[in-house]
Amino acid sequence: MGIKKVITVFLVCAGLCSCGGGDFFQTELSRRRKAIEANPAQRLENYAFKPESSLIARAGTPPAVIMTYLEGLDSRPYKAYVPSGDKLALVKASFQLLPAAHREILKRKLIGLYFVRDFSSSGLTLPVFDRDGNIYSLMVFNSKVLTDGVSSLLSRKENTAFARLGLNSRVEVNCGVKYTGFLYILLHEATQLVRKD
Repeated sequence: MGIKKVITVFLVCAGLCSCGGGDFFQTELSRRRKAIEANPAQRLENYAFKPESSLIARAGTPPAVIMTYLEGLDSRPYKAYVPSGDKLALVKASFQLLPAAHREILKRKLIGLYFVRDFSSSGLTLPVFDRDGNIYSLMVFNSKVLTDGVSSLLSRKENTAFARLGLNSRVEVNCGVKYTGFLYILLHEATQLVRKD
């Protein structure tokens, strides 16, 4: 890029920032807000959120609005999975293993925790907004993380980089066998809420 173009770009940017740049940023914020408002999955009024409920009570059947959102996101059908018995006990125990700050923020901000069979990701945290712009979240997990050990989950994740590059290398992560992949993914997803709070 020539010096004249660099100066022109600089002057245009400076002009936006000094006289009307705020309009650009307000327009961008308005565009994003409209996109969120157009997405029912990101509007709090579409959920029966009960902040007084226990975290484990928020683990349940994904609402239709979530399934529709995920299927549109990944262009494929999904089936819900609702943990019960020992899998539900595992979810409850995993909540207890989180740091206190994580549990506190989840108590205030987590609308629901849902599992989906063969979900394209290990986990997803979706921001949800009330009418005043306050941010809440819901979490979606691949049901497989409830049965995968943390070592196998991390090994698989680390090896995707080699596979994408076509390399014949392999990494094996050994974190023991005490914890499942769910605890790792839950900690990862919950930490996103902690950072945003």
